[in-house]
Amino acid sequence: MREFFALRRRKIGLVALAISCALMVGWIRSLVIIDEIGFNRENSYQRLVLMMGGIVWVREVPGPPAGIHDGWLCGRLPPRFRSYATVDGWDSSYLLDLPMREMAAGGFIYGRSQTDDYDLRVWIVPYWSIVFPLTLLSAWLLIGKPRKPAAVQRESNSHEQPNSIFRG
Repeated sequence: MREFFALRRRKIGLVALAISCALMVGWIRSLVIIDEIGFNRENSYQRLVLMMGGIVWVREVPGPPAGIHDGWLCGRLPPRFRSYATVDGWDSSYLLDLPMREMAAGGFIYGRSQTDDYDLRVWIVPYWSIVFPLTLLSAWLLIGKPRKPAAVQRESNSHEQPNSIFRG
């Protein structure tokens, strides 16, 4: 069993699988619980939110005058976010009732609401777009057959066809 994990690719495969499993737990958790990390900056307020199968990044310039937090916040998912993460819940949660321009494709969403002195941007990345490729990568690294080193392949080919002018 030790020989199985001797290769670097298998170790990387285990790390990729562990990250994929952690993200899967976060994905399932995000269906019920909202996790939010807020960052106060000089001229903006930014937050990373894990909710309803999506990873959401929100940026406001300038930051809102009240109702913000700096750090981690956790709670039950509010009713306005009880569907897949969209920008609809974000623009309705702010005092300014601005129209939100939205671009969406395959679960990836970008929304922007802007006036002369205010800018709100929302990026949404679905969990599946990270979990599935990472799981496939880890499966390939763990289960895939490792290639022989080039020197060993040349030696084995030269012993099989010593007089052949066609070598692969």
